[in-house]
Amino acid sequence: MIGMRQTGLITPFSEERVKCGAYELALGEEASVTSERKKVALKPRGQLRLPPGQFGLLLTQEVIRVPNNAIGFISIRFKYKCRGLVNVSGFHVDPGFKGHLKFAVYNAGSHPITLSRGDSVFMIWFSDLSEATEHVYKNHADQDEITSEDQDRIQGKLASPPELKKQIDRLKIQVRFLAALVLGTLLALLSVLAKSLLRHSLGRFVSVGSNH
Repeated sequence: MIGMRQTGLITPFSEERVKCGAYELALGEEASVTSERKKVALKPRGQLRLPPGQFGLLLTQEVIRVPNNAIGFISIRFKYKCRGLVNVSGFHVDPGFKGHLKFAVYNAGSHPITLSRGDSVFMIWFSDLSEATEHVYKNHADQDEITSEDQDRIQGKLASPPELKKQIDRLKIQVRFLAALVLGTLLALLSVLAKSLLRHSLGRFVSVGSNH
């Protein structure tokens, strides 16, 4: 089985981040959030806030190199999953890949999630293939940044659960207002109609009485 401590597999490498057969990857210096118009440059220990119902792109601190005879599997640590952070970018790293990993994430929780540069947010496992493959990953070689094209992919209006709730609450208020308005108008019309009928009845009564 491929050794995680193999030279060049993960750079920089720290023994302290090897946990239960996986390596804990850290949040790097760049990120992008749907609600922001430009990517965020994180200073050391700088923080990123991901609001509920928003997508984000997170760049790892480490450079990953997957040999042609191996494959990587990736995930998000459980402590962040519990807060609603979901990995939507896929779950493996192809043979031949080299560069910083980009995690596409979504906050499915009801509260903002705050991440700091250097936090151990992600995990990666390596597994051997039965033999080296010739069909290696060649796209985005040595990727080291979040590009403008990456940002364009996550921009636009989102039908997130919190936003949908706000819209539903606004519609409820509008419906109540319209219902009250319609009811008030209807009562006013009925009042006018009742007065008109009453005057008409009294007029006929007075007319009949005068004839007698």
